[in-house]
Amino acid sequence: MSRKRALAALRGETTDRVPLIELAAHPDFMKQITGADPYEKTAEVFADYLARMDMDASILGCLPTPRTKDGSVEQDEHHVYAQWGLRDTPWLTKPLYATMDEVLGFDPRKHDPSSPQEKIDRYCRDYETAQRLFGESVQYMPGHYQLVLHYVPFFCDWAVFLEALLSEPDRCRRLFDRCAGYSLEVFEALAQTPALAIIAHEDLCSARGPIYPPDLLRKEVFPRFAEIFSPVKKAGKRIFAFGEGKIEEIAADLLEAGADGVFVDQNNNLEAIVELVGRQGLIVAGIDTLTLTNGSPERIRELIAQRMAVARRIPGFFFCVTGETPQNVPAENLQTYFDACREYGSFDTSVP
Repeated sequence: MSRKRALAALRGETTDRVPLIELAAHPDFMKQITGADPYEKTAEVFADYLARMDMDASILGCLPTPRTKDGSVEQDEHHVYAQWGLRDTPWLTKPLYATMDEVLGFDPRKHDPSSPQEKIDRYCRDYETAQRLFGESVQYMPGHYQLVLHYVPFFCDWAVFLEALLSEPDRCRRLFDRCAGYSLEVFEALAQTPALAIIAHEDLCSARGPIYPPDLLRKEVFPRFAEIFSPVKKAGKRIFAFGEGKIEEIAADLLEAGADGVFVDQNNNLEAIVELVGRQGLIVAGIDTLTLTNGSPERIRELIAQRMAVARRIPGFFFCVTGETPQNVPAENLQTYFDACREYGSFDTSVP
């Protein structure tokens, strides 16, 4: 009942077990499970893998065939592309916008000049294509990876931007307005899709806490988040805010801006955030990639048992590997993860 389980959780309804959400894909494990080469017909093999593993939701849609495999890297004038599971992850090596004037003049529309209607058409088409591929096995959760600040590390010299935050606050506000305006168009498009939940991602924290001063976030960023989220909220959809890192200090701000739930990694007090979100809220959390990679199967089972005991407190808890599952995670540990999630994620009160 995988997709039904995810949809029920989004509505705040308890089902048979805590739903699982996929953040990435391990190519060798995928081949082991499906018997097919994920580098051939990647999207179809990925969908088959999700169905066989009884996954409930995915933030990845129709995966394209990656450019990198077996640890290879590729590069162009501005990026190095490295393998990350069954995806290519780009690392900016030469900023497209390097000077103060270039950074403060950045506009994401230069990289996507599509009209609002063209965005609506594209996001609706992409959602329908992915959901048709997944069928009733998995619920696709579309989203957007940048909101206000997170465009900068993808295109600009970040050190220059940090200097600008101190020396050019008025010009930074105009930069924030351009980025937020583009994101608003994207969320207006996402609001038109049939999806019940939308992922809103913005790197805001490190393992130690907020990257940016919380006062800056509360004055300049979170009010813009509220505006960006508004079309999705008006459409009756729910929002997962992915802030990354130790979000405890700003979790309440994300909820106040309109998020229904948050992404919680191992740097946070999970129980405190579950309490903050409340029984009808949403959470994506689980086990960390470091433990999954280097821990023993016994330690993995122990940790999942502990986290699932917390997860079972709210119906809208989606369990995951918080740092994703890149290709160096041992297959035995991955199988242990899935087995333990099914065992300890049951809402049957007889399960410890």
